[in-house]
Amino acid sequence: MTKAIPGERRAAARLLRGWKILLFSARHRRGFPLIVAFLAVLSSGTGLYPFMPVLVAAVAMAPSRWRAIYLAAVAGSAAGAGLLAVVVQAVGRDLAGSFPAPGTLPRWLQAEQLLRDYGDYAMAIVAGLPVPQLPVLVALALAGTPPWTVALAVLAGKAVKYGAYVMGTELVVTAFRRLRQRLAPR
Repeated sequence: MTKAIPGERRAAARLLRGWKILLFSARHRRGFPLIVAFLAVLSSGTGLYPFMPVLVAAVAMAPSRWRAIYLAAVAGSAAGAGLLAVVVQAVGRDLAGSFPAPGTLPRWLQAEQLLRDYGDYAMAIVAGLPVPQLPVLVALALAGTPPWTVALAVLAGKAVKYGAYVMGTELVVTAFRRLRQRLAPR
């Protein structure tokens, strides 16, 4: 197990503080779900940071708007995955021209066929699990899966995953609100 360099930890902490400040300052604005969608596009399209803490924080900061936040997060993740698939396919074609040998190997062709046949289902399952989706997304894009199919698979998986997280967050926020009301002096 490798330890993070102190400078990396500081940079990660600064980034997390930045997202928290952005979400907190915008939580009462009409465009708040759009900010969440943008952060979902960035997370899903780059894999730079996990999106779940952002989603949970957004729902906790604006629990009355959980439906719009949920829909924005799902749509943003699907859009980010589709855009990343487009980029990987564009760059992958250039790289495939430089290294044509792997594309002719029997195992490579078999893997491409499996990805074409079952890759969408695998992408939907991986998108619904708390595991990184980037490797599956890149493999699907390199196998030539249409980006809109990748986006739809991510949409289906994230709808389930984010739905569970949003509902769980909403239940916890509601429970705390009720507890606070019961314990408040009368």
